Amino acid sequence: VLNFKLEKTGFLSALPYLVMAIVLQGSGHLADYLRSTK
Repeated sequence: VLNFKLEKTGFLSALPYLVMAIVLQGSGHLADYLRSTK
């Protein structure tokens, strides 16, 4: 559709969710570390 490759558009539409999953994991570890140091 509209000369877009399905693989590329599928990856681009999944990218925000992949980034969110990585950031959530990192922020959880950071929050645990900050709570344990105080």
